[in-house]
Amino acid sequence: MAGDKINDVKPIIIEKFDGKGNFTLWQRKMKNVLIQQDLQHAILGVEKKPAEITDAQWKRMDVKAKSSIELHLADNVMLNVDEDMNTKETWDKLEKVYRGKTLSNKLFLKDELLNLRMEEGGNLQDHLSRFQNCVANLLKVDVKYDDDDKALLLLRSLPPSFKHFRTTIMFGKESLKLDEVMEAIQSYVKMDENTEGSQAHGLYAKGKERGRSQSRHDKSGNMGRSKSKGKEKENKGCFTCGATDHWKKNCKIWQERKAKAMARNSSSASVVTSDESDGELLAVTSSSNAFQHWILDTGCSFHMCANKEWFDTYEERSCGEVLMGDDSPCKIEGIGSVKIRMHDGIVRVLDKVRHVPKLKKKFDIFGHFRQSRLQVLF
Repeated sequence: MAGDKINDVKPIIIEKFDGKGNFTLWQRKMKNVLIQQDLQHAILGVEKKPAEITDAQWKRMDVKAKSSIELHLADNVMLNVDEDMNTKETWDKLEKVYRGKTLSNKLFLKDELLNLRMEEGGNLQDHLSRFQNCVANLLKVDVKYDDDDKALLLLRSLPPSFKHFRTTIMFGKESLKLDEVMEAIQSYVKMDENTEGSQAHGLYAKGKERGRSQSRHDKSGNMGRSKSKGKEKENKGCFTCGATDHWKKNCKIWQERKAKAMARNSSSASVVTSDESDGELLAVTSSSNAFQHWILDTGCSFHMCANKEWFDTYEERSCGEVLMGDDSPCKIEGIGSVKIRMHDGIVRVLDKVRHVPKLKKKFDIFGHFRQSRLQVLF
């Protein structure tokens, strides 16, 4: 019998409810405490008393259940409970005060969800728990959000560092599922932690403001080291012909090479031209396995790949040449599509990818995501 077991139950203590925390979560824990003490029937009221429990046993159960509830309430919350209330009345009163379905309470809970923000560098698991608590509290007052809306609200609550993640996970989709978004967020954070310190880095050099030497190669053919802006004046001159009386953009030799390369084929990739830039692009990587990654290069006119085995569909044909930053042409030997798996597990297809084998001598693999295909934000 339930009454015979009460004396043998050891007290189970949970955190006291102070009126500021999650009442729904506290109520769930409190119910589990009463179950462990075999007192859970008391919160249902005497009308639902099991037939095998006598009136004397019920009164004893009711007193112990109310006592257990009050011991888990802070002083300011206990003031809402009258001393002569039974367990069910106490339970219902707490629900009315802290989980009421009034308009003011609904507004408060909605504001709590809509204003929820994760701080930069904050704990992801804590933030996801707070988000789920907000949704659960609203559900208790009959405020329901579609799964798609909940997923969007969660994405909205993430810090600015998740901007690229939000763009990627929403691209090409008409709806989202909360569980999938939560799983993708956690995978994204884990992958970011595992790859921190070994990511490839891309640099874009522009005109006189770039912080490296004007000469891309020294006389021995080695790559020039980066130099500070203060030493830049020592290396003035054209690094195409070596003359010091003009820049590369004014060099006749460079202009002739450029014109010839563009005339070979109208489909050749054009270099960047502007009054402030010499059109060079520099890709630098500290990773030892850079050939496994795509390098995002804003100067490319289309996607390019050196590894033929990576193509999902492939058509071997002559498609012209690509003019590199050092004016050397690279022949395009084919065109096709390449499948890439994103960090969230979604497989994307890059169409019209050019096969340029000689890129292995420059960059192992690099591609440019044009805004007509994917929106790239920096």
